[in-house]
Amino acid sequence: KTPHYTDVPDIPEEQMQDYSEIMGRVMRELEDLPERQRQIVRLRYLKGLSVKEIAALIHRDCFTVRSNCGAAIKKLRKIKR
Repeated sequence: KTPHYTDVPDIPEEQMQDYSEIMGRVMRELEDLPERQRQIVRLRYLKGLSVKEIAALIHRDCFTVRSNCGAAIKKLRKIKR
């Protein structure tokens, strides 16, 4: 099962500010994704659904879900730290 974003280990207080900034940027970048990619990323990584569950939910095949998710993650990885 895909870990939820809340499954992050304890973060030392001095690193919390950096973490908050990074998460803020990720959430802003997520909003800039095309609607379908944003929906799939939210379902996969924030809700923890499997590719198969997402495919059934949005009436698309698993290949399309993986492809959209991969494209979205590629865009999100470009966020500068």
